[in-house]
Amino acid sequence: MKLTIYDIAEKAGVSPATVSRVINKKGNVGAATRKRVEDIIAEENYVPNATAQNLSNGSSHLLVFIVPDIENPFFGKILHGITERAEEMGYSVLLYGTDGDLDKEHQILHTLRTDMIEGVFISIAKDDDQVSIRALERLKSGGIPVVLVDRDIENTIFDGIFSDDQQGAYDAVQCLIKEGHRNIGIITGPEHSLPSKSRLTGYRMALEDENIPYRREYVVDGNFRIEESYRATEQLINLKIPPSAIFTCNNLSTLGCLHYLTSHGYTVGKDISLISFDEIPELTYGGVRLTSVDRPVVEMGYEAMNIMYRRLTENQGTTANTISWYDKIVQRSFVKTKIVLRGSEKLNPKESKDKKL
Repeated sequence: MKLTIYDIAEKAGVSPATVSRVINKKGNVGAATRKRVEDIIAEENYVPNATAQNLSNGSSHLLVFIVPDIENPFFGKILHGITERAEEMGYSVLLYGTDGDLDKEHQILHTLRTDMIEGVFISIAKDDDQVSIRALERLKSGGIPVVLVDRDIENTIFDGIFSDDQQGAYDAVQCLIKEGHRNIGIITGPEHSLPSKSRLTGYRMALEDENIPYRREYVVDGNFRIEESYRATEQLINLKIPPSAIFTCNNLSTLGCLHYLTSHGYTVGKDISLISFDEIPELTYGGVRLTSVDRPVVEMGYEAMNIMYRRLTENQGTTANTISWYDKIVQRSFVKTKIVLRGSEKLNPKESKDKKL
């Protein structure tokens, strides 16, 4: 069982407050008492709780990351990048999931204690939700840096890290067109998500540039969820003229699509072509070689924390009434995407090694 400050106090015959003063090197503690407490700490290999220690020093070094879907591996990779960089800088990260539910997002934002946290990362559920936007603006004006992750908010001045989703989708659909496809379906995400809208725009631009008509029946909402993307695939396959290829707009959409196709006897790259937005490395374990739009997800997390740290260091020594750095410059970074070809864009692909465009 992990030793607590109360255990140390009992062993030393002093109060927990005295142990706290010794650990944090604060207050007046007699030399003999201090040595007795320090000896017990050394003997017991006691490691103070970092969060509690920071709070006693007036700084939590605690950051919050709010995501719409904690089960989505994409956000797990982002979190990996953020936390790895945060640990190097002495910060901890607390994860909140909203399930894409605006009420949950509002509740989380309104119950955050600004005396307990130092910054907020968020992938917002809806890009034009005014309740969340106002809550984020209040945090920002109160000296709590806000960094948007993956999902942007139009007409605001928040920092953020994003990918070039429109170009990634454009390249994916162009890849399918070059293979001879003309009937190309797309499984989109939530209509109020900027990544979803950007990827749909890229899809439409690719068709337009090749003089291929945009067909509304080929555009089906999968809500970035497995179950809904399964049903979206079913809808596409059951069209009078089904698509010969499908572009899925995120990794969970891809999993839902694949579930439908494989459970109904379709072989990707033989019976139907498929390109996904975001890599799913685990698919290769099952022999699925899927052409994908790739982006440096973990590195996006690193950069998100770099942006946050610059804000935190700029903020040192200022108060909410004197903070003006948000008005000077907004830190916004964009990562590029690339297509990784594995053959699923073809109808009868030959064996080929991974090739990046």
